[in-house]
Amino acid sequence: MRGLLLVLGMACTGETGPKPVAPGTPGGDSAADTACAEVYFRDADGDGWGATLDTVSGCEPPTGYVAVGGDCDDADPGIHPGNPEIPRDSIDQDCDGDDECSDISCDGFLDVVVSITADSNGIASTDSLVFWGTSGAGFTGSTSLPTLGARGNTIADINNDGWPDVVFAQSSDGVSGQIGSRIYWGAPEAALQTYTELPTSSAWAVAAGDLDGDGWVDLVFANHDDGDTTVTVSSIYYNSAAGFGGRTAELPTVGAAAVSAVDVDGDGWLDLLFSNERNNNNYLVDSVLYYGAASGFDPGRYVNFPTAGAAGNAAADLNADGYVDLVFANSFDGLTHEVSSVVYWGGAAGFDPDASLTLPTTGAQGVSVEDVDRDGWRDVVVSGGSTDSGDNPLSYVFWGSSSAFSDGEHIELATHGSVGNSVADVNYDGWADLVFAGAGQAEVFYGPSWPYVDSIPVPATANGWGVSSIVLEQGL
Repeated sequence: MRGLLLVLGMACTGETGPKPVAPGTPGGDSAADTACAEVYFRDADGDGWGATLDTVSGCEPPTGYVAVGGDCDDADPGIHPGNPEIPRDSIDQDCDGDDECSDISCDGFLDVVVSITADSNGIASTDSLVFWGTSGAGFTGSTSLPTLGARGNTIADINNDGWPDVVFAQSSDGVSGQIGSRIYWGAPEAALQTYTELPTSSAWAVAAGDLDGDGWVDLVFANHDDGDTTVTVSSIYYNSAAGFGGRTAELPTVGAAAVSAVDVDGDGWLDLLFSNERNNNNYLVDSVLYYGAASGFDPGRYVNFPTAGAAGNAAADLNADGYVDLVFANSFDGLTHEVSSVVYWGGAAGFDPDASLTLPTTGAQGVSVEDVDRDGWRDVVVSGGSTDSGDNPLSYVFWGSSSAFSDGEHIELATHGSVGNSVADVNYDGWADLVFAGAGQAEVFYGPSWPYVDSIPVPATANGWGVSSIVLEQGL
């Protein structure tokens, strides 16, 4: 995956557990329409978190009540949001509705991973960053992870130990792209302090998923070029109890810039969708979908899709017809960045490249699909990365509806050279927030009105490429 993840084998939709509830949040006492409408939550165990369904309203909290809800066991002070999770012990310590770690630090609060490709001098040997989430909007601090020209990243429990790991697709050490990409290992103590490298060739993106149905998360790297040509192969590493020392595979790609692992045809096997950015100097190159099967991937079993400098992709049922649709973020046609992105509609017979819809974008890079406005229809979020003039391009949210985007309804967001994006409830108010990674900053647009509100402090000298956000139980 390229950009802000969600992910990635760990992304989530649907309400699955209680969340921290801020004062005045709907869902408390019906007396909230009185003059004093603050909602307070009963805190029977005195841990500072109240039971979400046991509320009163008023101007001040009564004795035994607090301003924050979300406690899933109000009889045990050792169980509440923000408490470190002990995975797989049959106790949900952080109240996220799961006995797994739902974030890197296992405290139930969203963490954000930002890939840093290079510094302002073009030096690729620069650190990428993990920002640690807190109970409200904002982050408690960050951890630097040494990377080499990092672009895409993803988060998944690779070694099945219950702790999320972070994978970076690395593109160059400043001299060559023939370098490995890195898996930083999660752990209860000293998380992300050790890494393993897998051989890749100018990797621009990575996706994680169980491709062969053996219960282990496999990795797919979108290799952009081999140093001489973009007509190359991308890499599949099959995982097992013994790690990645065994089975591998390759699939032909042409300047691959993004990859998603999604069961597009509904046969129970993950398929691989690659955005092909260019055939050397030709940007009018098809992107490709490879179909998965019990026997693996057959390089001859694929569908091509016309694209123009495709930099990102996403797959989801956008028109609620029961079939997965594909979105490609088009960035450049060889002459101009003023090229539209495109939706290809799925159907009972698969895909017809003529059955498509364009979305007006400029220099599009990352793309995410989520029901941002909570109307029951998936929306499409597109990062604007480049313009012909060099000005900052706009990013976009195209609103889904029964019209299947044909009405062109959308909003424009003033981002700054955005590459990756992700959708997550950053401030735990029940609304989707939009996070964009760009040059020198990662910007947060808070729902439900999505004004630009805050920035994640990526060093100003850095080129932030991808952003991955992880919380399993976002309830979006």
